Parts: sequence; structure tokens; C-alpha cells
Amino acid sequence: MLHIVPSNFDGTALFGVVSLALVPKTLAFCEKTQDSTISLDSVISTGQTAIPSETPVINPALNEKKDTTSLPSILVTAKRFTSYTPSQTIIEVKDFSGKYQDLQSVLETVSGVMIRGVGGFGHYAEAAIRGSSPNQVQIYIDGVPLNGSTGAAVDISKIPLPTLQTISVVKNIPSIEFFGDNAGGVINLSTATSGESETASLEGGSFGYRAGNASIDKKDGRMSHHFALNYVYADNNYPYVNDNGTTLGTSAKDDDTVETMDNNFFSSFSAMYTNVFNLDDKNKLISQLSALITDEGIFYFPQANSNDGLIKDSRLAFIETYTSLIDSAWTFTLRINGKTDDELFQRFKPFYVYTSPVHHETDQPKACAEGIVRSTLGHHLSLTYTLSERYDGFDIKDLYAQRDLPQPHFFRLSTKAGFEARLNLDEMLAMRAGCIYRYERDSTNGRLTIDGFTPGGQSAHEGFPGAFGEITVEPLSGFHLLTSMRYSSRSPGFAEKFCIGANYAGNAGLRPETMLEYDAGFSINNAFMALSASYFNNATKDKIIFTMNSQHMFVPQNMNEIYGWGLENDVNIFPADWLTISNSVTYMENIVQSMVSDWNGNDEPFLPRCTDYQSILLHYKKIYAGHCARFMSPYFIGLSNEEKIVHDKPELS
Repeated sequence: MLHIVPSNFDGTALFGVVSLALVPKTLAFCEKTQDSTISLDSVISTGQTAIPSETPVINPALNEKKDTTSLPSILVTAKRFTSYTPSQTIIEVKDFSGKYQDLQSVLETVSGVMIRGVGGFGHYAEAAIRGSSPNQVQIYIDGVPLNGSTGAAVDISKIPLPTLQTISVVKNIPSIEFFGDNAGGVINLSTATSGESETASLEGGSFGYRAGNASIDKKDGRMSHHFALNYVYADNNYPYVNDNGTTLGTSAKDDDTVETMDNNFFSSFSAMYTNVFNLDDKNKLISQLSALITDEGIFYFPQANSNDGLIKDSRLAFIETYTSLIDSAWTFTLRINGKTDDELFQRFKPFYVYTSPVHHETDQPKACAEGIVRSTLGHHLSLTYTLSERYDGFDIKDLYAQRDLPQPHFFRLSTKAGFEARLNLDEMLAMRAGCIYRYERDSTNGRLTIDGFTPGGQSAHEGFPGAFGEITVEPLSGFHLLTSMRYSSRSPGFAEKFCIGANYAGNAGLRPETMLEYDAGFSINNAFMALSASYFNNATKDKIIFTMNSQHMFVPQNMNEIYGWGLENDVNIFPADWLTISNSVTYMENIVQSMVSDWNGNDEPFLPRCTDYQSILLHYKKIYAGHCARFMSPYFIGLSNEEKIVHDKPELS
């Protein structure tokens, strides 16, 4: 099996990747042979989507009764490869396997999603949705939240793409289990599989890229097993333009040279085991254990002789889910999950404001217990209740080689209770509404500055309400209208308030962010086209934005309010069995309203008003060839709106 596909490393030219799949006992990327109409809820009940909150329903009677109050029915065809609604995009493994190398490459094909990355493949990348900050976006893998109490954005470049089966981007309102922990959207990832298969693959590409994957899926009576391994490595030795420190004047480019990146490598190894045990017809137990180890070099060309750093990260996570069908109307789910994330950051030579080598280790333990009760009342109404308790810790050791000083320790306890009602009045109209209340208690033994650790215990506690409502109408088969409104919030994390890192410093005076958003849109799904378009507007109070100070350090600050609106459009057209044409475009404006006169009325920095992703894909059986282009409009990089980044032409992948 041979795939020749386009892929991209940031700042590089177009190149191909060759992927060879070995001994596929059962093809993992099978094609549908006939059209079939299914609801997303019924797909959820079989574990095919990335929404682990919708635990597989084990009552056959409930499976037969389709609950379309969550999301509208869609038409699934052999030509179609992405599911669209105005609020959510679901991408399955057959849509990205062999065609993309990393998660961020898949996500930037979705309208409303903007990716910011540095360093190329395997190096830091973050996602923002509809003008949110990346810190506001909540990311889950099989129900385990990757966001922690640090408040920092999730580095999506470290999530191995081959281990995923489904990628779900929720732009407005997720299910109640995921709602209320953030002020932005949700990216929900699933590794769940079904059936029996044994697959393996090898890949190779430019700049030292090579990867290997293997997975085994087996069924044994009441028990199913899934085991997966993934390894990837890249030199990332791309060419770049070195300005040699001269950026001003007409002759600034005269001394520019093209050089090759060094100490920019990335390697990753991951392993995962999942066991699904059907205890009987009414009880099911799902267990999962996963491990991830990454290692990367730090290329820092603005400062000579500083490319000697490294970042090593190891993550261990587990999840246990027990589901019991109490009777024909009530289902109970108990989920316990946890993870630990250890990171080593090291530089052997001074850089920036530091006068000594940098060496620190961080540990971020996490544990969560959640109970979910679902009830079905008649044919039209279903209710969901959720209650969870969560612990997030954050410890730093040997910070800047100050081994004799007290070590920082932070933790957060969160309790969340929520309720959701879904009402399906007839075949054309569905509604859902819900509310949550989250109570958080924080504790810290001090704060970090450039001069070291300053002891001093601090504690804080606060409650955060949230609510949402959504209406879906299907006037014609395959045509849906949707409108929704939500109010949510996010607490600043410990790193944002009390810590200092390689290029940022905390601000202890930060206030929580709150957001009110409204959207409306429509979708069309048939055998020839999958289209979704929507309008959204939002108001974010006390949004946290990082601005650079005179020491080249990024410092978070609260803006008074930011008002934004935007338009999104995703479309896939299938003019022939062998051809797919796709386009995703986003236009949005975010305007700062501040008591600071220099900021008031300006565009929010780092947000381009218009982004566009276009692709053409040719496919014959399991051979793919295609090309894609991205466009990003100019955007400002400072609150003064004086410094602007301009792209002279679209960036080719």
C-alpha cells in the first residue's frame, strides 16, 4: 500500500511523504460501499466519535431509538470524508491517516481554527478557536483533560496523530461533561477502535523525517483489546534566513544569509493499551493505560551559540470507566482518570536575561472522579446529570539551579455540578439547554520572579456559573439550521499568575475570563457536497493576552473587554469518485475596548482577520495525491496596532 501525499513543515517548501503499510490483516481504512443515513448520536453510541462523554449505550432498545436532540442526522457516503455542522466538525481516521503527519496539520483545515507553531514538526504548536486565546481551548483525549492548573495552552504537537481514531472540534457548546471549564471551544480526541485488525506502517520524508506505527485489535468473547505503538523522529534541519541582527534601514537585507537549523530535532515514542470488558448485558468496564515520551532540541537562532537546549517530556495516563444500565430509562457512568506529566527544560549556556545555565523540572499530577446519570423520559426528553471532583498540581524543582531554596508548589481543587436537558419535539425540531456551577480552591506557597522564589502562602476560592442553550431545525432532509448561546469562564492558571519561564513572567493580579457567545448557521450534507456556514459574535471580559516587556519577556494582562464577530465556511465538493475539492475560510474581527487609550478601539494582536485553506485531493483506491494552499491576511503583533506582519502571497504547504 503506497501513499504519496503532501505535507508541510513550517517555513519549508512542498515535499512528499511515502508511507508503506505492512501486513494489513484487516484494512484499517475500509471504504463504504453504499450510502447510509445515520445520526451522530447513533455513531456516538457505537464509540466511533471523539466524544467519550457519550458512553456506549448497552441497552438494545435504547440503541434502536435514535436521540437526535444532540446533533442533527447526516448523510454518510463513500465520497464524503468529513462531517460538518455549524457548531462541530468531526474527522475520522480514514480522513487523515496517510494524508497528514501531525495533529495541527489536520486542525488547520477546519474553519474557525487557527494554529500557532514554532520550530516545525514536533515543536510547540497551539490551537485557537473563533478568536479565543489558545489558553481558552480545552483539549481531551478519551475523556482525560490535557489542560492543567498552570493555565498554559496545550502543546498539540506532542499528541501522536497515528494513535487517534476521531478528531472532534466543537466550536460552541460541547456536551455537559465538557462544558464550563474554559471560555473557548473544545478539541476532543478519541483512540477508540472496533473490530479486529493488525496493521503496521513505515513512513519517510524530507529533513530526516521517519516514523513507524503498529496496532492490534482483538476480540475475545466479552472482552476487546486494543494495543498501539508509535515512533517518530525528524531532524528538522530546514533552511532559514538569518538577518544577522540587522532589521532596520534600506541595507538591512544586504547581510542576510541562508543557513540551516541545528539542534532542532524531535523524537516521540508512545504506547497505549485499551480493554473493553462487557461484564454482562447491563454492565461494561473500559480500562486504558497510555504513555508518551518526547525529546526535542531547542533552536534559538536570534542569539548566537545558544542552540544547546533540550526539552524532555514524559506522560503517563490512565482511565477507568464503568457503565451500568439501571433500567430501560436510566444509565449510570462512573469515570476515574488521572495523569502525570514530567518535563525537563535545560540550557547549558546563558541566554536572554539569564546569566547562568537554565535547568528546571516540572511535575503536573492530575486526578479526576466523575459521575454521570442519564435518563430517558418518553420518546422526546432525555436528561443528563454530572458531578465531578478534580485535583491539579504543579511543582517545579531545581529552578535555575537554585537547589537550596524552597521549591514552588501549587494545586487546585475543583468541584463541578451540571445538568443538561435534550428535547426532541418532532422530526424537524430539537433543543437542548444546560447549566453548570464550578467551585475552585487554589493554593500556592509563593511566587517566582527573575530573582528566584519568594515564599509566601496564598489561597483563593471562587465560584463560576455557566449556561447554554441550542436549537436545531431540519426543514428539509440533509439541510439543518442551528442557533445557540453560551456563557462560560476560565480561571487564570498558576503559570500565568505566579511563575516565570524561558520567555514569560507571571502576573499575580490576573482576573478570571468570562465569555458570552451567540452563533447561528446552517449545514447541507448530501452525496455531492458537505457544507457548513455560520455567523458568530462574542464578548470576552478580562481576556488574558500576553504582551512583551522591555526584557523580551511575555507578560499576561487582562484586557477590559474584547468584542468580536466572524463568519465561517467549510465545504467539500465531490465532482467525481476520484476527486475531492475542499475549502475552509474564516473572517473575524476582535476589537479591544479598554480604559487604556492606546488600546481602545484597536484590533486584538496576533489575530488575522481572514484565513483560507484550499485543497485538491486525487485518490484511486489507496493511492492519494494532492496539493493545498493556505492564506493568512496581515495582522498586528502589538496592542498599539503599529507593527504588522504581512504575507506577500499564500503560504504553500
